[in-house]
Amino acid sequence: MGDSSVRSATDYFERGISNFEQKNYYQALEDFTKAIELKNAELGAMYHQRGKVHHLRENYEAALDDYEKAIACDSTKAEYYMALGEIQCIKKNYSAALANFNKALELDPNKAAELNAEYYFVRGISYQSQGDWYVAIVDYSRAIDLGLKNAECYSKRGELYFGHKNFDGAIADFTRAVEIEAAYAWEIKPKLAECYRRRADGYLSNGNYGSAQKEYAKALELDANLFAKINLKLAECYRRRGDEDFNRGDYDAALENYTRAIKLDPSLSAKINPKLAECYRRRADDYLSRGNYDAAQKDYAKALELNPELAKKISPMLADFYHKRGSEYFLQKNYDAAIEEYTRAIEINPTNAGYYVSSGDAYCALGEYELALADYTEAVGLEPKNAVYLKKRGEVYYAQENYDAATADFLKALELSPELAAEINPALANCYTWRGNTYFDYGNFNAALKLYAKVFELDSTNAELYFRRGNIHLIQKSYSAAVADYTSAIELDMMNAEYYKNRGDAYYALKNFDAAVSDYSDAIELEPKLAKTLLKYILPGKK
Repeated sequence: MGDSSVRSATDYFERGISNFEQKNYYQALEDFTKAIELKNAELGAMYHQRGKVHHLRENYEAALDDYEKAIACDSTKAEYYMALGEIQCIKKNYSAALANFNKALELDPNKAAELNAEYYFVRGISYQSQGDWYVAIVDYSRAIDLGLKNAECYSKRGELYFGHKNFDGAIADFTRAVEIEAAYAWEIKPKLAECYRRRADGYLSNGNYGSAQKEYAKALELDANLFAKINLKLAECYRRRGDEDFNRGDYDAALENYTRAIKLDPSLSAKINPKLAECYRRRADDYLSRGNYDAAQKDYAKALELNPELAKKISPMLADFYHKRGSEYFLQKNYDAAIEEYTRAIEINPTNAGYYVSSGDAYCALGEYELALADYTEAVGLEPKNAVYLKKRGEVYYAQENYDAATADFLKALELSPELAAEINPALANCYTWRGNTYFDYGNFNAALKLYAKVFELDSTNAELYFRRGNIHLIQKSYSAAVADYTSAIELDMMNAEYYKNRGDAYYALKNFDAAVSDYSDAIELEPKLAKTLLKYILPGKK
């Protein structure tokens, strides 16, 4: 069928099927692409067929993309999921492959016959990754019994046999893996060499050193880079000697042997590091008991680096020592040295709120309020109901003129510990005063009055505050209230001319001219410069 006879997506699709069956993959790819571009109800099938072409041409990324698009078009086709699972097997994305094979079986149980071997293989990988080794062996065996000729399947089952010390089974599987992969040795030399190496390990474990030597030679012939892996047995010797030293309590010797083992085979670190960390911890305890604090700290640091979970086991004595030494420096006003020691204590035990507070105190003494705030915040985070910590943080906010934050901390501290009122109330009163003054300056007098009222609940000796509240009353024409506040201000500070002058204004507004004249006279006496303004109210006939 020539191009002139092609009129629709279906025509291109059918011609693509024909070309595919004739193994004319390049033309089939073009036909399926044109069919997809034209789009119709069979778009999913078109993506599926084009994916098969990409699959056969080993263009796996394109195949994967097309199979996923096919599923997006129609998620009810088991064959789409099966095809996608096969690509994911090739890409070694076994968990995704297993999920897609299961989906295919869910949609069409009859597909089981088509994918049984591959299915059991990837399910075996899944079980192996979960640590279910016996079930994994069963699945690998089923895959092999169903005819799967996959070197990786044999290799993985061999690995599991090896792990269970079934060396005969491991040798047989590794041998079969080599036989399967040998035909493609030019492509898979590293894996083929690994098979020989593993079979050599099996011989070695069985004490068949001659055969092991021959197999290692074959492995090295294929991949000289495997020489390092052959040293694994030596590394294992050092590891086992390290275990013996550890059990005897000879931690210096254990550390030396464990370190040699890891140097020869870094992959052993996952197995050795927990004991290596424990060696450092126990040696640190010994240093600590002998007063060698610096050495203890270094070993604790190494232990934590290797195994952070050991933090809860590390003796708090070292952290307490650094904290106490920091406190000694603090009393000597050597705040930088104190901070250094507090920092060490925190590094060892970052959950002790008291350490952060001490560090915050030292930063405060240096005027480093941001750093102090950070430390106090850590302390409050660890002990949110500690009123003293809240008070200290509030004091830093107060020093930074962040009065809203300071007020919040002070109120919370008082709620938790009312007995702190004597320490907190002066600063809290100042916070309210500042906030009230801000409202006053912006003309929000009602808000200012509310805050001034809170100040008076805490401190009734602030003459300037009575004066400011009197000014608000004067502005709001509450003249009697103004007189009362100005009087309180004068009682607290009898030498402020402004207080007399403003009370005189209030009296004048109340038409109490005698009292006004008296206050104006007192104001002029205290501040003669006011005479020019007030004299007209005092002279006869000027009322």
